[in-house]
Amino acid sequence: MQKESFATSIVSLFMKIFAGIAGGLLGTSTALLVMVGMIYSTQTSGNSLHSAEFSGVSLVVLIFVAAFVGNMSALYFLTLVDKKKYRYKNYILKGAFFLNIFLFLVALPFYVFLPQGDFLLTIAGIHLFLSATNSALFAEIFSGVKYAVSGVIGISIAQMIFLLSYIGIGAPSSNTIITILFLPFIWMLIPFFLFVVEKLYGIFQEKLAE
Repeated sequence: MQKESFATSIVSLFMKIFAGIAGGLLGTSTALLVMVGMIYSTQTSGNSLHSAEFSGVSLVVLIFVAAFVGNMSALYFLTLVDKKKYRYKNYILKGAFFLNIFLFLVALPFYVFLPQGDFLLTIAGIHLFLSATNSALFAEIFSGVKYAVSGVIGISIAQMIFLLSYIGIGAPSSNTIITILFLPFIWMLIPFFLFVVEKLYGIFQEKLAE
């Protein structure tokens, strides 16, 4: 019985990871389509724009599209994969919707007023992982007391690891495309961190109950 339970947990984990990656890729693909449209429109107007040159309004549009579409899609797919845990789908999606709008408004002055360069793309990367992890946090909070504590801990650990890793490698790249591709990677790891912390928290509770 224990083996079946463990096997079921592993299957559930991989389904959630797949759901996260699918959502992240959908957001990235949508942003890349918007990017191609922007590059094409500048070329037809006689200007030249490359993937590493996005800044200001053009960059914030790409990041917002990637984050909004990717996060909402990943959460929607997760609610389909685990309907028992994420049964309050409407609350989860509404919370994530307003969160992404709020982060967009907070980040907007940085994109508009900071000069073009690697630091601006670093801000974009931080924007992506904060929007993704905090969107996932809504899913954990609305999943109920059974999962909320381990979910909050798991998301907090994920945020620290993402931030330290991101700073440690000096941001993914000075290229906008590479920065946007960071999103599926984030959504691949979020379910993994949640799974590990949830299992460890469950073991800890069992020990306390003995």
